[in-house]
Amino acid sequence: MHHHRLVLNGPPRAVAALARALVAAGAAPVPEAVPGPPRLTWTTPEPSPLSAICARHPEAAVGVERFADLGATLDHLVLRGAETTVLERLPFAPAGGDDPPLLEGLALGGEGVPLSPGALAVAAGRVAREPVRLPAAPALSAVDDALLVGAALGRVCVAAGEDPVGDEHPPAVVLAALSDLAAVALTAGAVVHDPASDGELAFERARVLAEAHAVATAERLWSRPGDADWSEWLMYVLTGAVTVVEDCAVALHQPPVPLLALHAEHGATLVERLGHATTRLVATCLQVLVLSGATTAGSGGCARN
Repeated sequence: MHHHRLVLNGPPRAVAALARALVAAGAAPVPEAVPGPPRLTWTTPEPSPLSAICARHPEAAVGVERFADLGATLDHLVLRGAETTVLERLPFAPAGGDDPPLLEGLALGGEGVPLSPGALAVAAGRVAREPVRLPAAPALSAVDDALLVGAALGRVCVAAGEDPVGDEHPPAVVLAALSDLAAVALTAGAVVHDPASDGELAFERARVLAEAHAVATAERLWSRPGDADWSEWLMYVLTGAVTVVEDCAVALHQPPVPLLALHAEHGATLVERLGHATTRLVATCLQVLVLSGATTAGSGGCARN
């Protein structure tokens, strides 16, 4: 499936006609607190339906954010009539050899082996099928996100505590709790962007999952599926969840905006920081699901140093 977030611009009549055509085809309007260009979300099997509709409404322009389920990039486009302009194509994870913040300290270069993308896709599908848990007051406070993640982590701890942590493989009840934790982390990573509709929430959750899958696929790790240190990986999960809660605390207090960075230096914003933490947690949960043998698609794979 391909996920789209659309912003319509142009003469009012042309924009209104295009919006009606998109809604009739299945797109969902995004409510606006302040009047502005119409926004919609739309999930389609292929990108072609959007192009076909835009071709019939050449007077309106459409700004598009688009990515595919577990795709490698987030694409920014402009469609006007039959013309498509690609503004940028942002990779969810870097190509091998790079060492950005999400992978810093985890990528092992030539010493490790990447996990099977197919097995990670199976794990991601399991997470995507989990029920969507929402904070008590979505996007109202970072405390709600912290409580949501903390409760899911508590379920992992209770399940793991009922079985000796030193066992070679986590039991099914722990894997179920890990899958639920990953799904909750998707929501925490999504609501930080203040989604204004169910469609925007689904768009952001799918985006976090695609990014986490790309990160988990890009990393070169050491242990192999069925031969990983479960207690060590449990600590990775705990550390990742604690980092999310810590970043929620930072976001809650809303410190002053940092000074402008010099040259190419960039300090992560609160949204970026929490986004990195939630993506990292989801990626770790996907890796644990694969390393534990909970998936059967593909082969290969590894664990951290």
